[in-house]
Amino acid sequence: MSARKGRRATGLAWTLCCVSIALAVAGSLLALQPGVDQAPDLVRPDRWQPIRPLYVAAFSIVGALIVGQRPASLVGWLCSAVGLLASLTGFGSSYASLALFVHPGSLPAGEWLFWLRSWSWFLAAALTIGFLPLLFPDGRVPSPRWRPLAWLIGVAHLSGRRRAGARDPRGHRQRRQRRCTCDPRTRPPRVHPALAAG
Repeated sequence: MSARKGRRATGLAWTLCCVSIALAVAGSLLALQPGVDQAPDLVRPDRWQPIRPLYVAAFSIVGALIVGQRPASLVGWLCSAVGLLASLTGFGSSYASLALFVHPGSLPAGEWLFWLRSWSWFLAAALTIGFLPLLFPDGRVPSPRWRPLAWLIGVAHLSGRRRAGARDPRGHRQRRQRRCTCDPRTRPPRVHPALAAG
């Protein structure tokens, strides 16, 4: 790879690093907004959200450093991809919770962020657990005999994701709106059946 292409690759890797960390921090801040913790489990940020920026920064910075030294290294680009996908997962969860459940309609593209989040976490897990250990340290499988395992990992993750499916959050939003809103002050008072009958 020429020096010019190497500089471009390094610049792109560090740009992805900055974007990933910024998205992770923004997602953690959005998760602190009132009502986000009452969104459905399918959308609500997980318990790792407060420390997600550290996880994202670790993968993103390591990926950028590797690409800076070896622009053609697949491991470096995979680390950068894991950081970006993990940041999209956290940001998408927080954003979709606010846009679809806490303040419905207040933010644009809530359902699109929910869809993106539903795929990004799965891809991040597949790269982290499946492909990075297999391709470490030089970005190649140890021998040609390992290639079927790489294909098997990819097919297994895709089939598992297909079974899980990207569920539509609108059904959850409608059921939640029928029950109550995220603000406890606006919930209808509970009436005992005996009083209601009388």
